[in-house]
Formats: sequence, C-alpha cells, structure tokens
Amino acid sequence: MKHGRWGWQPARNLGPTVNTELDEYHPSLSPDHDTLYFVRHQYEPFVPGDLYHVRVGRLLSDADVCD
Repeated sequence: MKHGRWGWQPARNLGPTVNTELDEYHPSLSPDHDTLYFVRHQYEPFVPGDLYHVRVGRLLSDADVCD
C-alpha cells in the first residue's frame, strides 16, 4: 500500500469486505482513487470470478479494525 510521498508500507488485511476465505486478486483503483475493484472466486467447487468494488473511503474508515 502506498502512503503518500513516504513510499510503500507492508501489505495489510483490508477486512472482510475485501479479504475473505475465497481468492481475491487483480486489485485496481479507479482513476479518481475513490473505488477499489477486484476479482473474487473460489476453487472448491470452482466458480468463475466475479468483479467486486468498494469505496476506498469505507476501507480507510474501517482501517482500525483490520490486521
């Protein structure tokens, strides 16, 4: 995760909105940095991935409860 001009910080869990027991990958930010898009799917049984999105502000407001 990039933190302003201070460079990169270690990766962290973004909580149950993004980090579940399934497989989440290909995170992308919208051009205005307001929305995080990502793909989620499961392997057992295999279910093709779906595209999800979440407002970045929501993730930042929940940051205190994330690992």
